[in-house]
Amino acid sequence: MPKALDGVRIVEFGHVFAGPFATFYLASLGAEVIKVEATQGGDAMRYYGNDRRYDGMAPHFIAANAGKKAISIDLKSPEGMEVAKKLIASADVVVENYRPGSMRRLGLGYEQAKELRSDIIYCSVSGYGQTGTDRDNAAIDNIVQATSGMMQLNGGDEDPHLTTFTVVDSYTATLAAMSILTALLQRQKDGMPQYIDVAMRDSAITLMASAAGPLLVTGEMPTVSKGRGISNSPGTGLFKTKDGRFLSLGIVQDGQFRGFCKVLGRDDLLNNPAYETRVGRAENRDYLVGEITKEVAARDADELEKLLNDAQLAAGVVRRLDEVVANGELKERGLIQSMNFPGLPDSEDIEVINIGFKFEHDGPEVTGPAPWKGEHSLAVLEELGYSEDERAKLVETGAIAQK
Repeated sequence: MPKALDGVRIVEFGHVFAGPFATFYLASLGAEVIKVEATQGGDAMRYYGNDRRYDGMAPHFIAANAGKKAISIDLKSPEGMEVAKKLIASADVVVENYRPGSMRRLGLGYEQAKELRSDIIYCSVSGYGQTGTDRDNAAIDNIVQATSGMMQLNGGDEDPHLTTFTVVDSYTATLAAMSILTALLQRQKDGMPQYIDVAMRDSAITLMASAAGPLLVTGEMPTVSKGRGISNSPGTGLFKTKDGRFLSLGIVQDGQFRGFCKVLGRDDLLNNPAYETRVGRAENRDYLVGEITKEVAARDADELEKLLNDAQLAAGVVRRLDEVVANGELKERGLIQSMNFPGLPDSEDIEVINIGFKFEHDGPEVTGPAPWKGEHSLAVLEELGYSEDERAKLVETGAIAQK
């Protein structure tokens, strides 16, 4: 059976992560994604990292580009520009994440794209949006973590904390993909084109809605509690166990606190009226944190995690990422897929991450390896109606590059 986006063509003028990761989502849902890169160099993410054996197909690049096609075009040549325009004319969606105005100056912006296809959906991803005083500021993930307030919220004024994976890029990609899906549905109803402006800073603030929302209502800054959670409850945060590991607890509600006390045999805490409510526990936070710390420190991590989970209480051991991805349940759920990827060093049998949800049928699936630069150039040209002689001439003049 067909997938949800079978028959949808997306042309991606993307680089690094946020833009390419958005179209990776859509490719996994069945869309045909054609990645456009320059004939020289291509997406810089192809060369990310220090292991030069992976040049051209860096592991970071694979994560955001598996399942796509790739064409290399010299957009500075008239012949290459003509190919790009034909490609856009054949597309349902264009996605780009270059500096605001770059695509327009090339002659491939939204207004120009509408002349090529009247109902085009055009999504621009940038750091601060297409308007405003910050629109031209350079932006990568860690910069937007700083400028959005995320670092301060995580660590406070004296010790702002960077989330080491690309959380802003990833959520920006999620919102971009969601907006494109929404625009495709809207176009089915009204037949109209759509321009989508997705900004990394907007995405970061949306991701922090549980903190930014209350701030807007009350005017009060959230408490920065460094590992204690947004609630700042004495029963949330990280606690060290007897075997030297860390356990994260989520004991917030009144019923959760009662259950926690019962499991640990702390009737003195359970029956003390001062701790019956969240307000009372907050007023006695330092004392309760000390008592919880002692209780956790008296038990091994795995033992206490099981004990609390069996009682339907939120608790989880802090695990390394390599431990997590080795969990066979993730393969069973289809989140981790095995794949043969010719041309990689060491081993051509690798695993990739799928989208993090399941369907009953015809759900998301990574359909193939990430493309080498220009791997599908000739095939895409043929689909666009170029003859064999015309394709050869485009390669010969350098307007197109083929792997």
